[in-house]
Amino acid sequence: QAGTYTAAEANSDAKADIPYGDEHTPPRGTLRRLLWPAYPILVTAVYFAVGLIFGAWHPAWLIFMTIPVFYAGLADGFAILVAGIFLLIGFFWNAWHPGWLVFLTIPIFYAIFPQAKRKKDVR
Repeated sequence: QAGTYTAAEANSDAKADIPYGDEHTPPRGTLRRLLWPAYPILVTAVYFAVGLIFGAWHPAWLIFMTIPVFYAGLADGFAILVAGIFLLIGFFWNAWHPGWLVFLTIPIFYAIFPQAKRKKDVR
């Protein structure tokens, strides 16, 4: 039938969207390759350390926003990074009003680096 996929075809289509070919394959680069499997655990350890040592549980949770940026890369995770910066500005300096201006850097970033925005193959 037209428009139906088998399980194998659906699985192969899903893997085509993964930037490194396999979700378990780390990218090139020594430090990133070393941190690839353990990054969420490292972030959790840093969160608990900051919370226990400084009692800063509230702002420390923002470190979890670095996990998708780490795995997606700066180009795909830039919007998440900007949202984290906005929250930092708001929480630490209570500057929510001028802080929203950081969101204007998202279209500027993709205008300066157009190759950073990948277009997905629509089937």
